Amino acid sequence: MLHRSTVVAWILAICCFNAQAQEQAQAQVPREEVNALRQIVTTMGATNWSFNADTCEVVSVIPWPPPIASEGYVECNCNFNNKTVCHITKIIIKSFNLPGVLPPELVQLPYLEFVDFAYNLFTGTIPHEWATTQLNSISVLVNRLSGQIPRELGNMTNLTYMNLEANEFSGPIPPELGKLMNLKTLILSANQLIGNMPASFSRLTNLIDFRISYNSLSGPIPNLIQYWKQLNELEMHASGLEGPIPSIISLLTMLTDLRISDIKGPTQEFPMLRSSTALETLVLRNCNISGKIPAYIWRLRELQMLDVSFNKLEGEISRDIARKLKTVFVTGNMLSGNIPDTILKDGGNIDLSYNNFTFQGPDQPACQQNMDRNVNLFKSSLTLNMSNRQQMLPCTKDVACPRYQCSLHVNCGGDDLTVEESNRRVIYQGDVYGDSAGYLSSSHWGFTGTGDFMDEPIYQNSRAIRPTAKTNLPDLYSTARLNPLSLTYFHYCLEDGSYNVSLHFAEILFTNDNTYYSLGRRMFDIYIQEKLVRKDFNIVDEARGAQRPVTRHFNVTVTDNSLEIRFYWASRGTARIPNRGDYGSLVSAISVNPNFKICSNGSKKNVTAYIIVGVLSAFTIFMILGILWWKCYLGGRKQARTGFEGLELQTVAFSLKQIKAATNNFDAANKIGEGGFGPVYKGQLYDGTVIAVKQLSSRSRQGNREFLNEIGMISCLQHPNLVKLLNEDEKTHISTKVAGTIGYMAPEYALWGYLTDKVDVYSFGVVALEIVSGKSNNNYMPSHNFVCLLDWASHLQESKNVDELVDPRLGSRVNKEEVGRMVKIALLCTNVTPSIRPTMSEVVQMLEEQMAIPDVIPEGSMHNDDMRFKAMKDFHREMQNGSSSGSLTQNSITIHTDAGFSSSTTDLFEINRNTMSY
Repeated sequence: MLHRSTVVAWILAICCFNAQAQEQAQAQVPREEVNALRQIVTTMGATNWSFNADTCEVVSVIPWPPPIASEGYVECNCNFNNKTVCHITKIIIKSFNLPGVLPPELVQLPYLEFVDFAYNLFTGTIPHEWATTQLNSISVLVNRLSGQIPRELGNMTNLTYMNLEANEFSGPIPPELGKLMNLKTLILSANQLIGNMPASFSRLTNLIDFRISYNSLSGPIPNLIQYWKQLNELEMHASGLEGPIPSIISLLTMLTDLRISDIKGPTQEFPMLRSSTALETLVLRNCNISGKIPAYIWRLRELQMLDVSFNKLEGEISRDIARKLKTVFVTGNMLSGNIPDTILKDGGNIDLSYNNFTFQGPDQPACQQNMDRNVNLFKSSLTLNMSNRQQMLPCTKDVACPRYQCSLHVNCGGDDLTVEESNRRVIYQGDVYGDSAGYLSSSHWGFTGTGDFMDEPIYQNSRAIRPTAKTNLPDLYSTARLNPLSLTYFHYCLEDGSYNVSLHFAEILFTNDNTYYSLGRRMFDIYIQEKLVRKDFNIVDEARGAQRPVTRHFNVTVTDNSLEIRFYWASRGTARIPNRGDYGSLVSAISVNPNFKICSNGSKKNVTAYIIVGVLSAFTIFMILGILWWKCYLGGRKQARTGFEGLELQTVAFSLKQIKAATNNFDAANKIGEGGFGPVYKGQLYDGTVIAVKQLSSRSRQGNREFLNEIGMISCLQHPNLVKLLNEDEKTHISTKVAGTIGYMAPEYALWGYLTDKVDVYSFGVVALEIVSGKSNNNYMPSHNFVCLLDWASHLQESKNVDELVDPRLGSRVNKEEVGRMVKIALLCTNVTPSIRPTMSEVVQMLEEQMAIPDVIPEGSMHNDDMRFKAMKDFHREMQNGSSSGSLTQNSITIHTDAGFSSSTTDLFEINRNTMSY
């Protein structure tokens, strides 16, 4: 059905056209312009368009009935040839979702001055033919135009207005646009533009409005802005340009609206704006500004809105504050001192959260004003010795927790909702019972929002939303909370421990259909417990489409009984789709569940009693076990650990029960690999530490001695890619190890008892040889002269017979030059001297022929003292001698290491007469 306001608008438009028609009964639009107009709308994808040349009236529009809020009409100037001829001067075809391209046929309308083709689905680019027209105003806001902005637009010297916002233009900004001397408004926001701002823009001295937000530009904010003396509005939200804000901004004395946010760069002082007395809106958010807010800022007579959130500002807020200042955001700074009473008198939108102000008790003026939801004091006072509950709720008289909970379920932007989850009914509590600035539930959780939907007078702070179109989404995703800047959900009465936080999302403002609603983009950051866990989170990308649910899980440790989840919109995405002010972070639901099984849900008093009883019980058990151990009644325990004595491991003990809990009883879903000793499982300890648990299998081909040897090495070695050994147990061993089997380790691992930073390079070299040859380094011994693949490859390289190394299964597909390069690099990586081995970045450059491969003295089999193979060759030789004499002494070769223990070659190598692996 057609919206009532749309019907009224069309009736008024028709009446207006009829009135004009009576006055212009003698005037007529030339046939060639009528034909051109028909071609234009056809090119744009219109299927229903009728135009009356006698009245300059659009009889029917595209489509009928037209979409809500669409505009489609033509205007003419009939003051030609004694008012007998009308020429088309303006075309507006807006919000019709047309799928075509921008029409080159505009050149056939010589008197055309104004076009507005906003909110459609046009693809391609702006036709270069437009450069020859007399257009003075172009708007292609919200479309699918792409490619580089045509440099020919620089020839349109009549242009005073150009809006290219919310398209997909890429590449650098053409410097030719600097020739548009008459340009007053240039809007390039929400594209994919890169590079520096063209120096030629210094010639745009007539600019009064310049916006370049939500791009990927580079370089500093240019000093050329000093030439824009007529500028009223400057907007640079997340443009990619870097700080500091140039001091010459003080020359822009006619500014009424200055918005700069989310820029990188060095720390800077507050920019000098004393002369900008006409400022009404000032946003300098997340710009790395330090020092104090100048006192004159509060005295600017016209200033209505100040946002200096998320900087490094300090000091006190001036007591001399203008009464007309309605909105103040100083969130996320280091401001201190008392909150001035004067900031409270106007009842404006004031956000002081995340600062260091003097603590405001429930009876103080700031808290009294906060009762009217005008002042946000969430964590505004981070005084020492204050609990998280006091910081979160400084105006709440009673922050005690009568009960400690161990779960949280919130239906964001909706009412209470019962959901079936894992064969149980879960109640998600709604958050719509408060206002847009915040809400505190009787269940000890709530949310607080900061920010303002700029240029949208209806909405402030966060708001609850519903889908813009019909969906098949579950009820949990049919509502959401949208916030323009920073939205925090918190719970202050949770039991301490490890939790799984599940965040539920669905993009319900954008669509997947053939409307401009599908063109929206949204990215925001997610913080949990004040730590960044996801940057530039994009719901559509994560869910692979709009109107689809997606859930992301995070493991979190709760201490001091409080949990904090914050969503921050860093000015990235579109701000006008589907309507102005539809931007910011968006979340559908939050669920928090414990990773521990015991949940008391009791009072603090009961919890304390449980803790006391638990401590006393543990102490009693510990004393009994200690006495039994002292009396040698636990000798079986010692016997069970035979083989571990004398191995000085700096480890922490874990019970088998703890390890089972960490791995979900060695669940197959947590299995991440399997080695010679047994399988390896991923696990998580109670404190959230992620571990790998290696389980010694009874079917292992290697014995306890070999296992102890590896444990000893790991405990003694230090290497950035070898994670610390946490524990050893009689049945399971925790050793988060990156390297593979010992057969891929460098000689310094096996012989010297320490690792260099080139061990992994060595391993890569061995793997590279295996790829070329199709043979395993561990299981290949071509003859008694070569003990492994690496030994043989070294010999082939020295004798220039690398072709013999290539896997015959590759056949004619082999590129000999590439094979030679690969082998040469692999042997360089496995050089016995660690300092000669390249870094992995150098390896990549050599493989891509961006770097020459250095010549190194070969280390083939003729070098019998090569440490990589000497121990193995000696053992092999002794093994043969022993075989001929009919005897062989086990552990006959002992390698003494610098780690303080010795290991025999049979402890390091598994010997087989036909194959040898190490």
